[in-house]
Amino acid sequence: MHHKKRPLRLPELIRLEALIEALPGTVKATELARFQSGSATYPSYLIEQAEFDATKPSLLLTGGVHGLERIGSAVLIAFLESLLKRLEWDHGLQHQLTQLNLLLLPMVNPVGMANHSRSNGNGVDLMRNAPVECEDKAAFLVGGQQYSARLPWYRGNPAQPEAETLVLFELVLPPLAKVHPPSAAVRRRISSRLSRETHFRLQDAPPQRWLIPAMRSSA
Repeated sequence: MHHKKRPLRLPELIRLEALIEALPGTVKATELARFQSGSATYPSYLIEQAEFDATKPSLLLTGGVHGLERIGSAVLIAFLESLLKRLEWDHGLQHQLTQLNLLLLPMVNPVGMANHSRSNGNGVDLMRNAPVECEDKAAFLVGGQQYSARLPWYRGNPAQPEAETLVLFELVLPPLAKVHPPSAAVRRRISSRLSRETHFRLQDAPPQRWLIPAMRSSA
């Protein structure tokens, strides 16, 4: 008799969703995307303060880019757990958090984590999926290669970044756009691919996320 394989429940995801269930009113969670692997789907959550202030500096902390390197996600989830406990009584911390926007994306590559893989579900190394080229000669293979997804450090197609990369783009693109505005065609391609591949839902978030205020132009 063949038994249907059940989707893997990631321990990091279980712990994170338990924290999300108990978030205070001053903190919110947004499901930015869902990534599919076989019959299972895995959410990508952004945790942040309930009120985003575009005039304040922002800090975005990410983890889980490489599915095999789980320590980053574990550290961010433990940090969030500690932060939430301290917010109950630490008036100093409460004041500090009024001075900036703090955002956490603990699981950038949940499919890679579920598959115990460095890459995402398409075999792409997200750390090497940037749509820019190295100005100097990169180290052979380890600097990123486009020969095959069967080899490590596969870049994929930089002209069509992976869905996980596009999620990050949508978080950091507004400040960069003030310096190098993307064309309407580029914006349409990003929006179209996100809606097609990740069920992207950033409409619940502020339309302008100035994650790097120092990069704003003077215009």
